Amino acid sequence: MDKQQVMLYKEYMLRIIVFLIIFAISPFSSYAATINKSLYTGSNVQLNKRYQNLLNKESGKTDSSLIRRSLLKRLINTLSLENSIYPLKYAAKYKGKIDVKKLKSYIDEIISAENQLSTNKSKLDSISLKSKQIASLILAGNDNDKDLLTKQLEYALLKRDKLNLEQINSRINKFINLLNSQKSSILKNCSITQKQIESYRAKWKNYKPKDYSKQITKLELLRLKDENNLSYISHKKPIQFGASDIAEKFPLQVDIKIIQIAMLKWKLLSLKQELNHIDDGANLLLAQICSKKTNFRKVDSLNTFLVDDIGKISKGYKEIIDNLLLLKKSMTDISNKLTGNNQEALGLLKDFGQAEAALSTSLISTESRMIRYKTYFSSISDFITLKRGVVGTAFISVRNGIKNLFTSIINFLTKPLFVYKDISFSLWNLLKILLIALSGWIVTILAGVFVRRLSKAFALKETHSVLIKRILSYVIWLITILIAFNAIGLNTSSFTLIAGALSVGIGFGLQSIASNIAGGVVLLFDRSIKLGDYVEVEGITGRVA
Repeated sequence: MDKQQVMLYKEYMLRIIVFLIIFAISPFSSYAATINKSLYTGSNVQLNKRYQNLLNKESGKTDSSLIRRSLLKRLINTLSLENSIYPLKYAAKYKGKIDVKKLKSYIDEIISAENQLSTNKSKLDSISLKSKQIASLILAGNDNDKDLLTKQLEYALLKRDKLNLEQINSRINKFINLLNSQKSSILKNCSITQKQIESYRAKWKNYKPKDYSKQITKLELLRLKDENNLSYISHKKPIQFGASDIAEKFPLQVDIKIIQIAMLKWKLLSLKQELNHIDDGANLLLAQICSKKTNFRKVDSLNTFLVDDIGKISKGYKEIIDNLLLLKKSMTDISNKLTGNNQEALGLLKDFGQAEAALSTSLISTESRMIRYKTYFSSISDFITLKRGVVGTAFISVRNGIKNLFTSIINFLTKPLFVYKDISFSLWNLLKILLIALSGWIVTILAGVFVRRLSKAFALKETHSVLIKRILSYVIWLITILIAFNAIGLNTSSFTLIAGALSVGIGFGLQSIASNIAGGVVLLFDRSIKLGDYVEVEGITGRVA
């Protein structure tokens, strides 16, 4: 074999090797799977035809075939988006005369539409996440994958759902914008008589809630009785901690939990009553807004009261939720200790489950009402702003700005600088001490003026005047110090004890000094000696000064 033949042989062998390599990798290149956009793009007529053709081909009875049939039917349904969803002509019903009932319906329409927008946004986020996951699965496979069509249909369904939701959101936004554009005309056409306003006010003021405290107290007594019995069982010496002890304790433990759920139920009923009262308040508020002569002071006051009341109800609701979660956790811990098929225990667990489920259902409905009211009063605030007008709104903004400024100043002054024995010392406390000290100083000066005038009126000697003035100043400053301590929160009772102890010490240890002071006071008022007199006492002479 010559050199030329060897070269040709090598070339043929190289071509064969290249062909084999291409043949080996061809399933991963030429048959790599891609997303089939024809399953979700095109007109509704074209898509419907494609879906029907695929549906006719799926005649098998396998699980995958049934899944694909279900997906195709759902895809066909996505092509018929109902035109009844938020029709724009529906907003026309708010033209003409408007009363409180229609105004409430108008606000509810806006709230419902805004809530739907929020729900749809969450759905769109979920669809985007699922679409990415399925798209990655499709691209990672190949055309020979048996489940490829199922994945393609799932992806197409998500795309169609996304498109429909976006169309619905577009309609909802147009619907909300149309309703908002009618606010001015609604306020203009809103009318109500004074008699109707008084009727709403009477219903609001004459609210008499049912008192559930008796039921709660009765349940509390039953709970305490069960807890006492449980404590008695726990301390019985013959029974050691074990299965028999748990079995004996269990009925009482469950009964306590059921009683506690019943107490939460009564508390929730009280909250529901408050929500009904808020509904009456909302009616009165809308009636006042509809009035031709709106008293904005009353409107603002009632609106603020209702919003604060919603906050209090929300706080009470949260407490009930927290207590219920603790009860469920505690009940789970108790039931986990049970062993065997104890019919009595299973029955008690069922009773607890039913009571817990009933309360949970009631809590869900209450929560939806609270959420609605929070949005409700936000919409009412918009109406109040619109009714007040530009000038009134500007005045309120300035007033609120000044109010916020004062609030900021007060917060700055009351911010603790340091804490001593559970007492916070702030700039405000220091200012109070200075103001009280200044007041004490002014009172001392006025007392001195009063004593001088009194001395002239009653011809008192200078010595008497000076003595009275000093005693008064000491008393005033002592009272001032006590007031200052009391103002910053220091307990003045301890100072009273100290003063009592000092008086006892003076009585026993300082008798001679006290007697000399008392003798001096007697001499001053007795007038036997006066300032400037020359006296001699036990051989010592001198002048009184």
